[in-house]
Amino acid sequence: MSKLLETTLQNFTHTRLDRPALRLRNYPHLIGGDSELWDKFLIKNPSFFDAVSYDVRVGEGMVLAGEWSQEIADMAKTLSQRRIDVIAERAGYIWLIELKVDPGVSLIGQLEAYKILFLKELEKPVLIQMFTIINRTSPDLTTVLNEKNIRFEII
Repeated sequence: MSKLLETTLQNFTHTRLDRPALRLRNYPHLIGGDSELWDKFLIKNPSFFDAVSYDVRVGEGMVLAGEWSQEIADMAKTLSQRRIDVIAERAGYIWLIELKVDPGVSLIGQLEAYKILFLKELEKPVLIQMFTIINRTSPDLTTVLNEKNIRFEII
């Protein structure tokens, strides 16, 4: 079994790594409707991903100006970093996954930003697939998702 996800996430802060994706009572960082979307996706597609990790932090976060303790500075950075809901492994690709109830086109920018920040921190390149699990779409959102090659599933 490939360890692509495990190797890729070595330099990232993340909550847990499950191989394969497991249904959990509570998913790290997922709340309300996002958690329900993920759970429904896993019920429908139990073997879709080889491995998953939650709450993966990307980006540099906030750098505090002035005199602050290292503990406070670290806390500010951690709390202000971007958080990818789920990162998964499937067929040699790393999937960046955003879960969204009532999505709009701002979802596209969010995924694009995550991809840029994620790739910036990697030591070696990997194949990336952006993916969103949503509860509904609109003609405009569908057009942009398809144009940007962002896979999506409506749950």
